[in-house]
Amino acid sequence: MVINIHHNYTSLENHHGYNVWVHRKGATKATDKTIGIIPGSMGTASYITKGKGNHLSLQSSSHGAGRLMGRREFSRQMKDRHEEIDKSLEGVIHSKFGAFDYGKDKGLKDVSEAPTAYKSIDDVMDNQKDLVDILVKLTPKISIKG
Repeated sequence: MVINIHHNYTSLENHHGYNVWVHRKGATKATDKTIGIIPGSMGTASYITKGKGNHLSLQSSSHGAGRLMGRREFSRQMKDRHEEIDKSLEGVIHSKFGAFDYGKDKGLKDVSEAPTAYKSIDDVMDNQKDLVDILVKLTPKISIKG
């Protein structure tokens, strides 16, 4: 099976009797026929889901855990807490974090994809039980930041 689903797009759809342009940014389609993936982070679970077609959400669900704050701000706040990041990735083989290569943060370690940079994916999934059913919970073993 192939799951081909994206986020950050717009499409013309009919909702509540009207043709409307729906812009899904950080969201994904969740019709009752849609099989999707809702990712966590480099070190937390991701979920294979089946949409419920909830019309109140325009047949949408979240695309993932969502950031707690901006990439650079998180990296600044964590600059002396890299042990905490390493602990959050314990048991996951992962690529090394690079550094920002421009601007005032040039040289600062870019840890913006660390699990602690994101909201709890389990809380996010719990909050959208009316939007999707969980089919499979995936646990990361290897995570490569591209």
